[in-house]
This record gives sequence, structure tokens and C-alpha cells, in this order.
Amino acid sequence: MRPDEYFELTAVDIARAVNAQEVSAVEVAEVALQVAAERGPSYGAFTVLAPERALADAARTDARVRSGGTLPMAGVPCPIKDLNPVAGLPWEA
Repeated sequence: MRPDEYFELTAVDIARAVNAQEVSAVEVAEVALQVAAERGPSYGAFTVLAPERALADAARTDARVRSGGTLPMAGVPCPIKDLNPVAGLPWEA
């Protein structure tokens, strides 16, 4: 998936495509991380990116979908605000 394709999709489109196995959650995560790394600094949108965690979560989503599961928000990137403590990530509160 290319960034221009990613930009055309809504969250509902992404979930539908991942659940239909037309695109993998890993592919979506990779492009979302690429866009966040490229554009995030100019917007000040992210204090930290956690690509290993995001890709591992996406791989688990893909495995659940392949096993027949349908997930309402499958593959939709979801940034975590640094006001919420998350194991293994910095907490700035």
C-alpha cells in the first residue's frame, strides 16, 4: 500500500479491507508509521513512535482475521495519547 492509497481510505474502509483480507493490517501499519515518521515532526503530533509494537499488534490482527475472526476496527491505526500509561512506552502526563 502506498501513502496516496492510504489517504483515500476511511477507518471503515480500512477495517472492511482488512477483514476481507484485501490488505493486511501489517501493510496498513507500515504505511501509517511511514507517514507518522515523515509528517509527525512538523505537526508535533507524536512524542514517540513504537513501530515494533504497532507491527506486532497488526500481525496479531491479521492472524485473528485469517482464523475467521471479524474485528470492527481491524487494522485501523490508533495512536495512544501519552497521558495514558502503557507498559513499555514513555509516560509524560
